[in-house]
Amino acid sequence: MIKGKILEKQIKNEYMYLKVEMNENIHIEPGQFLMLKNDMDKNMAKPFSIMSQDGKEIEFIIKIIGDFTKKLSQKNIHENIYLRGPYGHGFIEKIDKNKKYVLLGGGCGAAPLLHFEKNYPNMVENIKIGFKNSFVENVVPEYKLIFENIEKKTPIDWLKENDFENIISCGPKGMFKALKTMDKNSYVSLEENMGCGIGMCKGCPVKTINGIKMVCKDGPLFKLSEVIL
Repeated sequence: MIKGKILEKQIKNEYMYLKVEMNENIHIEPGQFLMLKNDMDKNMAKPFSIMSQDGKEIEFIIKIIGDFTKKLSQKNIHENIYLRGPYGHGFIEKIDKNKKYVLLGGGCGAAPLLHFEKNYPNMVENIKIGFKNSFVENVVPEYKLIFENIEKKTPIDWLKENDFENIISCGPKGMFKALKTMDKNSYVSLEENMGCGIGMCKGCPVKTINGIKMVCKDGPLFKLSEVIL
């Protein structure tokens, strides 16, 4: 188990930004995730992707929803959280490395996309992330953002106005369903409830044309044309 110390915390409405310093320098590929625990107790860990990594320092954008994230939001600066991982496959393992991609995100699905953009800028053609409010302006450059309540459009609306072919998306399933109706070469990073992070508990199944897969073990990135939504 890795110990993490909270260095920075910002909260506005339902979103929380955290910067955490780990006591070990582990490499986390964009698309991989960590299992977080509030305390060293027997409570189940929850999966979260990071937004960026600089050595031992990692950043998260987390939506405060449910008891776990509410308890996490009550942590103070310099308090500890606990992590294990990383788990899952990095995006770079699944995609064509000779192509450039548009990164399309919704809400906290922004995290692995921003991480990918930072690590592989030469593979990114454009990026748009949809949020309902402007809290993330403090941590995400505004040109990457669509504020849905203000602009009255979503990242999917923006995509329809632009001619892009290769997409990596992370966000709500409604976004994936809309993408599936478009003639695009799309990959989607799926989010499901997880218990173990290694496929043993069978808690994160997804239906595909190749049978049942586990998001934690086989993903989280899948070719959209192979996923049954």
